[in-house]
Amino acid sequence: MGQTFGHAWFSSYGAEPNSAWIDGLADMTVDDIKFGLGALKGWKSEFPPNMLQFRALCRPTLEDAHKIYRPSLPEPQEARAKRLKCGLQAIASIKNSMAS
Repeated sequence: MGQTFGHAWFSSYGAEPNSAWIDGLADMTVDDIKFGLGALKGWKSEFPPNMLQFRALCRPTLEDAHKIYRPSLPEPQEARAKRLKCGLQAIASIKNSMAS
């Protein structure tokens, strides 16, 4: 992290790991940490992540992972048909409530 963020890292966290980082990452696997370090390539801030932000990079939630792929994947046909059916039912219900 010091090599990546330089002075910003050292001035925030020092040259040696502190107890907050050690305790905060104690349950992480080597693969988790490697994944988090790889995810830093997309880090958009000039400031290094804090421990909680880095944990999130190491173990993204399913929702975070899906955000990456949602725009590029087509909607499944059956999901689209179900959504369309629900929308038409809602419109019919609104029309019926206005007519009465």
